[in-house]
Amino acid sequence: MIRHPRQSAFTLLELILVMVIICTALAIAAPSLNGWARGSKMRDAVDQFIALTQFSRTQAISTATVHRLQIDGAARAYYVLIQDGEQFVPLNTEMGRQFPLPEEFSLKLVDENGQSRDYIDFYPTGRAEPGTVELTSTASNDVMTIRCPSPTEAYRLVQPGDGR
Repeated sequence: MIRHPRQSAFTLLELILVMVIICTALAIAAPSLNGWARGSKMRDAVDQFIALTQFSRTQAISTATVHRLQIDGAARAYYVLIQDGEQFVPLNTEMGRQFPLPEEFSLKLVDENGQSRDYIDFYPTGRAEPGTVELTSTASNDVMTIRCPSPTEAYRLVQPGDGR
């Protein structure tokens, strides 16, 4: 008589039990992942704004022309303008387009004197108008602060607890 060795395998009951455990763990973790996605969207918006300030500063230096980062609160967008004589005109590149904020965010700029403003000027000398930009999520009331403490420094994200 030939004996066949017994093959080990999972039973259907064991597979269903594992699936139930995985689904339960995902159901518990899902609400916290929602907040993670919102925080990621906020961080992306901050990174994009900082990148545009760096671009404006670099272009002002390399073209020897004043560049302005205009914030349009009504349209909830921002864009780069370039000085042409006495006025500012749109920049004719991809970086001159409007950069919209996600639906649940608002942007506010305050100068070093506490006055609300809607633009930041970048000069050919490498200087910029200092100020504080707050990106606020209306959905969660989270606030991220971008600050330029002096004309010779760049705009950067201020971490909570950072006194500068």
